[in-house]
Amino acid sequence: MSNMFLGTALTKPTAQASSLPQNFVSLDDLDKPSCCPENVDLDSWRALCILRRRKIDSERQIANVVADLAETEEVKEFAYYALYSLGYTRTSC
Repeated sequence: MSNMFLGTALTKPTAQASSLPQNFVSLDDLDKPSCCPENVDLDSWRALCILRRRKIDSERQIANVVADLAETEEVKEFAYYALYSLGYTRTSC
């Protein structure tokens, strides 16, 4: 796996992001044609940039789903123990 996109973001860092590393580069900067490798034509470069953004978006969505599942699991366990303490027993999953 390549580290080509390590430390990238969807937008340029703002003053609020002062804790970011100095070598932090935005995707907007990386998407410029000047960053295109010599052996890649510009149409392919644009397609790769779109795919990279979709990949990052998908990874963020997956992280959100994982967080939602963890929260749901916590609520389920809390409800189970609350019902157990009231004398209810588990009859199914």
